[in-house]
Parts: sequence; C-alpha cells; structure tokens
Amino acid sequence: MRLHKVSVFIPSESPAMYGGDNGIVFKCFIERVWFKATSFLTGFTLFSLFVICGCSGSRTDGSISLSIHSIPPQPVTVLNTLSLPQHADNVIITITGKDFSPIVKDVSVAANPSGVTINGIPEGYNRTVGVEVKDASGAVIARGKTTGIRIIAGSVNNVDTLITGTGVFTRLESKPIPRAFAVSSQLPDGTYIIMGGIVKGQSPCGQGCVQYNATSQTERYDPKTGTFSPGPQMTETRVFFTANALSDGSIAVIGGTDIVNINCNMTACSITVPGEHTKTSIEVYDPVSDNFYKGLTLTMPRAGHTADILTGDTLLISGGISTNRSANSAELVDIKTGKFATYAMSFARSFQTTVVYSDDEVFLACGNSAGSNAEFFQLSGFTLSNNITCTTYFPSSAFIHDEEEILVNGGVNAYWQPVSQLMLIDPFNRVVHSYYSMTLPRALFSDILLGDGNVLIAGGITTPVFTPTCSAEVFSPVSKSFVKYPSLSIPRAGYTAQNLQDGSALIVSGFSAINPLTIDITFPDTAEIYNP
Repeated sequence: MRLHKVSVFIPSESPAMYGGDNGIVFKCFIERVWFKATSFLTGFTLFSLFVICGCSGSRTDGSISLSIHSIPPQPVTVLNTLSLPQHADNVIITITGKDFSPIVKDVSVAANPSGVTINGIPEGYNRTVGVEVKDASGAVIARGKTTGIRIIAGSVNNVDTLITGTGVFTRLESKPIPRAFAVSSQLPDGTYIIMGGIVKGQSPCGQGCVQYNATSQTERYDPKTGTFSPGPQMTETRVFFTANALSDGSIAVIGGTDIVNINCNMTACSITVPGEHTKTSIEVYDPVSDNFYKGLTLTMPRAGHTADILTGDTLLISGGISTNRSANSAELVDIKTGKFATYAMSFARSFQTTVVYSDDEVFLACGNSAGSNAEFFQLSGFTLSNNITCTTYFPSSAFIHDEEEILVNGGVNAYWQPVSQLMLIDPFNRVVHSYYSMTLPRALFSDILLGDGNVLIAGGITTPVFTPTCSAEVFSPVSKSFVKYPSLSIPRAGYTAQNLQDGSALIVSGFSAINPLTIDITFPDTAEIYNP
C-alpha cells in the first residue's frame, strides 16, 4: 500500500486567538493550502496540498504531516501526492476539537490551482482530521477520518488517514489470519485486537462430523493505515467466547471452547460444542504490557454465552453451552474485585443475543427453540416478557440509540434453516414495534451500526447447508426501510465485524464456502471495509 502525503508547515503571520486543552491562550494561524492538479493515465486525478500555518510569540501551535492511505492504491511517481477517484471535484479537510470551532477547507480541483486560505490549528489533545472527496454533484465518493490526534507545539505531527470509497465494500490489501468466529475489541490507542476463532486444522469426529480446532492467535488492526499485524498469544485457545473492554482499557476474555464440531448431511449442517471442552477460565489482555494473563474463574463452564458490561467493570454473563446442555443461569461478575452473584434465567439459552439499553438493563432473547420469550435483566434479577418471542439461534442485534429501539434479526431455527425476520423492539415498554423481512434469510452474520445511523446487514449463510452469500443490505431505523444493497467482494459468514470510529464497518475473514460432503471449510485471508 503506498502512502500519499499532505504536509502542513508553519510561518509566522496573520494570528488568531485560540484556547488549548490546558487553558493556555495562544496565537495561531494557517496561511495557505497550495493545490496542483494533473491528469493520469489510470483515470485517477493526482494533486498536492500544502497547508501553511504559524504562530506568533511563544510557539503554541503545531504542524501536521498527513499520510493518506488510498484504497485501491494507484501508481505514484512523486511524493506529496494524493490519488483520487476519477470524478473527484472537491477535497474537504476538516480539523475539529472540543476547545475550538471546526476548521473546514473546501479545495476545488478546478478552481483553486494556486491555493486558498485557511485559519488556525491549536495545539492540544483529541483532535480529529477528516478528509472527504466529492464529485461535481456534491456527492461524497470517498472519505476517511483519524481521531485522538495530539497536536504538539513547534513540531511536525504525523497523522495517518485511510480513505475508502463510499457506498461500496473496499477490500484491504493487508491480509488477516484466515479464521472464523473470531472476536474483536477496541483498544485505548484506537487500534483493534482480533482474537481466537477456528482455523483450518481439523479431524473427523464420526459420520458426517468434522472437528475444527480453536486458535489462541491474535492480531492488531490499525484503522489509520488499514493494516493487520501479529498480536500476543492468548493463554488458551478459544472460540465462541466473549471479550469486553474494561474501564482501564484492558479486555476481559471469558469462557469459550477449544473445539467445534461441524455436522453435515445432504440437507443441513449444524454446529455443536462438546460440553467437556467448554471453559470456566477468564483471561485479561493488558494493552500496556501487550500481554494476556489468567484471571478469575466462572462458576460454571460456558461457550456460546453472552457477556454485557453494566455499571463500572461489572459484567452480566448469561447462558451458553455448559456440560452438553444450554445453561439457564447467569452470573454478575466484577472483574476488578472478583465479586460474583448468580441469577436464574427464565429459559435455558445458548447462542442467544443480548443488548444493553441503559446502565443496568439488559435485553436477552432467542437461543431457545422450545419457547424463547424475551427476558429483561435489572440488578434485581430477570423478568420474563411474554410480548416478545424469538426462537432462533445465532441471531444478530443492535441498539439504535436515537430511536431507543432494539433491532433483532436472522438466525437459524431448530432445523438450521436461516430466517429473514427483522424485529424492532421497544425495550422500555417491552413490546415489538414492527416486523420486517430482509431480502434474504441470514444467519452467522452481524448487524453493524454505521456512522450515518443506519445498520449494515452483510453476508451470512442463507441455506441449511451453510451457503454463504456476498449480498448485503442497509436498514434505516429512521425511515424503517432498506435503503441500500451493496455487495461484499466475496461470500462471507462467521466473520469478525467491527464498527470503526470514522463511521465505517470492518469485516474480517470468516468462511466463504463449505463442502457439505467433506465438511471442508474455506477460510479467506481477506478483509474489507464498508464506508457509508
């Protein structure tokens, strides 16, 4: 992947007053943005930007060296160039921080060959640099954003920003570990760690059964550059576990199993977890030492459970497979103090879904084909709701904050047939608002909240024999309708999904095919981003 740099330098004139994060008042300005456009045989426009800025008196301003990672990368013969989509007309650079008004510069490709004026970048923490590329109609055709930037006075501050096309899936050049059912979590430095899952190693476990082994491998994803890098090993191999970020930035990794059995015949496949392989262990990832260490022990083994952060570092760990059956209990665990409390659930559940919709309230549903009415947990315990029924395994869900609704959709029924139903639920009145139908039945997929408030529903299996799809759809909770139908670069199910800070969605690996006769699974070593 090539780096395309935009540099910001500082002279000393045209000051303006600003306040920094530390309360210091200082003078700072940005004088000019120089722009030069040329044609290119590949159909992409190349241009250079130079933002000139400065301060008077004591130097309380800084400069930015912005590296643009453009996907797909284009051949570049000189430095300080940025490759743009063919129909690029404007480039908008926005610099924001809580202690100053947004700095916005709209650079026209055609009208500003000699440069334009922009004012002020104060020093301080938690600055954001956003880049949007627009066509002649004003539509955004590519964008990227980097958050958590520190601007240091009197020095060049290097900022990386990944730009991808909007409304489409863009495949990353960097290759992740090929695996399925891994779990990701955000780290304090803005990167993401991806952990565990099943990998290629396999062995027979009877007629029509193949056993897949879990892995302890982890990797880091850097959203600034779109690259993956190796991470530390977990203390144990795990799949169908949970991972939750704690208040100090560490990650609690809970339960799971080291073996998954995939069973297939000519009409259906299924997933089973041998009860004797489920885990009681908890380990914690420390981002400071970049290492995992062993932590507490659960009151019982759990795999395919759910874990939700409530107030502080207290987690509600519910259901899951335990000793060859679904568990009908939950435990409230304070990871820091080791304090446990157990609760009885109304139904035994595994591979269910949960959503936290307030500081101490959790919605729990599905995961029980026998009679899965939804349950609501508060610190006093579980309350059954007979107004909401969900009988699927492996559904997906999301909490829509602005609408105060929970979206629950997809999953497989007792016969491992994927379903297409989508429900919008009012958790405060504990009723279903409305029912919708996705364009395809789906299971083993994720609902991903996008920066524009919509929900990306991508891939998954669409048949009982685990046929992955590359189709996707975007649901608008505001209009209560499906508004876009993008397509993944390849079919995927059981992938790792992560909504990123710039409002885009990251989808990593998973499985792209399964042969029901041999139960051989294809794990792609690719990842892609959807930018709304």
